Amino acid sequence: MDYIFNGLPLHVLLVHFVVIVVPLAALCTVLAAWPAARRRLGIVTPIIALAALIAVPITTDAGQWLEARVGHSELIAAHKALGETLLP
Repeated sequence: MDYIFNGLPLHVLLVHFVVIVVPLAALCTVLAAWPAARRRLGIVTPIIALAALIAVPITTDAGQWLEARVGHSELIAAHKALGETLLP
């Protein structure tokens, strides 16, 4: 699969989405311990968590695709190691 969108590697765009969605899902999960917040959040928390669950492996695959085209360096290896910690 080609991970390019309008000439830009898709990994660059997906990383921004994951960086927002994963902490937001964690925050909503913590807030769900408070009954008033749980009533207001409703189904939002599981939807955000599902979006994160779907986006992380896609972003990882797009990153591996990009790594094959960019080459290998110490910084890319560190970035890759951090990204793999998000996989369930």
